[in-house]
Amino acid sequence: MTLKRKLQQALAGKQDAVKVFPAVLGNAAGVVSVGGKPNYVYVTMGDITLTAYNTRVAPQPGLPVYVGYEAGQPGLLQVLGVRAVEDADGVYQTPGHHKLHEFPTGADIVWVQLRQMMPLRITPAGGMTIAVYRGVVWTGSGYQVISDTVDLTPYRPTASGKARYVLVTINTSGAVQITAGSEVNLSALTLADIPAMPSGTAYVLGAIRLYALQTAIQEAATDTDIVDLRFPMRHTHTAAEAGGHDPVTVVDSSTVDFTLSGQQLTAEVKPEGIKLDDLGTPDDNTDLNATTSRHGLLPKLPGNTGVYLRGDGTWATPPGSGGGGIAIEELDGTPSVSDVTLIRVSNGTLTDEGNGVVQLDTGGSSNMDILAVQIFS
Repeated sequence: MTLKRKLQQALAGKQDAVKVFPAVLGNAAGVVSVGGKPNYVYVTMGDITLTAYNTRVAPQPGLPVYVGYEAGQPGLLQVLGVRAVEDADGVYQTPGHHKLHEFPTGADIVWVQLRQMMPLRITPAGGMTIAVYRGVVWTGSGYQVISDTVDLTPYRPTASGKARYVLVTINTSGAVQITAGSEVNLSALTLADIPAMPSGTAYVLGAIRLYALQTAIQEAATDTDIVDLRFPMRHTHTAAEAGGHDPVTVVDSSTVDFTLSGQQLTAEVKPEGIKLDDLGTPDDNTDLNATTSRHGLLPKLPGNTGVYLRGDGTWATPPGSGGGGIAIEELDGTPSVSDVTLIRVSNGTLTDEGNGVVQLDTGGSSNMDILAVQIFS
């Protein structure tokens, strides 16, 4: 009779008392949990592998256990407990129960603090030394593994009662950098005294409180010298990174909204394809008017058809545009002729001196006949 049949006969018989059988968790491949069957595990007894219900032990491959049937559930093969074995390594009684601790549906949610996250964690390493736990940082040109220790003794204040924060950052070269803040009275030290990150910073790790006569960096439940700044992560972008982003293409029908608070947005507007008459209505001001030093818009029209635009950008009435030309009269006022547009000179010399000035030279004669001179205003 095979071992499997003997086991089945033994398990099938009436059980006035719980019968147990030695086994180990897992199949020949070391797999413990049965796929698609929650709380079921593989158990191996000799060369036989069965499945059993388990709510009592951790699903650890090779864990020595007892299996059997309970009187209350005689048809259900169960893992009954851990089997004591000399020199057994890693024996655990607690079964798998991660769903109890998972957010948001678990009955016993485990809330995780930032300080529990190990990558790039600042950790006291004894005395005034800190250690930066191993982690990966983007430095602006590539990913780099960071792991280092730093002695903060040189940054500790020496004056009695004084304190300061030092900022711990990773620069774009991948080095741990320490920036010291100003010394203040220990009782007055606040987060506002954390120094600004230096130029060339790729990642901010945290700040450390240092004070006179300090002998060690401490971290405790009620008093700690470490301010963890890994999250929310404060960071910067290099010019090369900013320039590497895909541009935003705006077409005639596009609407682009930007909401910025305390930040600067630099944009280059390229209006190719935007028709002039599709632009918004301008304000009533002279901000974009043309000047003698730059191109620009036409000044606002005055609504008067009798004026012209001067070279200095102002509107003016043309000289003589009133229809009367110039007025000529003798010294005593008579005769007087208005709206003169033509002067004829019969003798003498007429010279145009420019800018609307005409010289009449009579050659010393007391008589001057005006004949055929056109005056243009």
